Amino acid sequence: GEVLQKVLDIQIGEKMVDLELKKNAEMLGVGEPDINRAIEEVLRMNNLNREQLQAALYNQGMTWTEYRAKLKSQIERARLIQYKVQGRIQVKPDDVKGLCKERQTDGNRNVKVCASHILLKVEGAQTEKEVEALRAEAAQLQAELSAGADFAAYALKRSDDKGSPDGNLGCFERGMMVKEFEEAAFATPIGSVSPVVRTQFGFHVIKVSDRQTQAASGCESQEELGPFHNELYQQKMEEQMKLWVLELRKKAFVDVRL
Repeated sequence: GEVLQKVLDIQIGEKMVDLELKKNAEMLGVGEPDINRAIEEVLRMNNLNREQLQAALYNQGMTWTEYRAKLKSQIERARLIQYKVQGRIQVKPDDVKGLCKERQTDGNRNVKVCASHILLKVEGAQTEKEVEALRAEAAQLQAELSAGADFAAYALKRSDDKGSPDGNLGCFERGMMVKEFEEAAFATPIGSVSPVVRTQFGFHVIKVSDRQTQAASGCESQEELGPFHNELYQQKMEEQMKLWVLELRKKAFVDVRL
């Protein structure tokens, strides 16, 4: 029951944000240059050329125009969240300092990364060409996720890791994941999506939701406090995002009943 509830929540949340997007699309002003930038970025990050990306889309029955439209709506989604959610986030300097000090008292614990992933599985019998097509498909997903797509909703639909329907892997230290995966997860900034990573299981796209920083030597300079600020910001971003989606649900529920 719990998994089903999670699945429903993800789907309803995604629908709510889509409705809100339709109302605000004009105001968000996402244009062709924004879409071009997103495509350039994905090709660069994943070492792909345009032909490979187009072939991956073709395999899924999607045209270049449809893909651009899809990317546009992901960028709009990210902007909408910027407008509606980021303005509510306040990180107090005292809290940042507090977190830094707290880490110092509980010893120099190992750095932990909290992440989600989407896996496209490579099967033993696949040809080199099929594997290459899968890599391009993973890169296409990576572009949409980087642009602002809902990671949990994408994991639900596209990931071959059925053990975590929303893609969430929780938090882990070094040495707990396969090497390539670990390196990518530890190198990805909080709130960002990694380039496509190849492991023995297949191709992964990783999103880092939090990084629990180990204690700094002091808690004074901007440099020392920066990582703790990011950590708190990301936590608050997730809280506010949940609240916002909840408000949208309440509003929609009222609209449905009226």
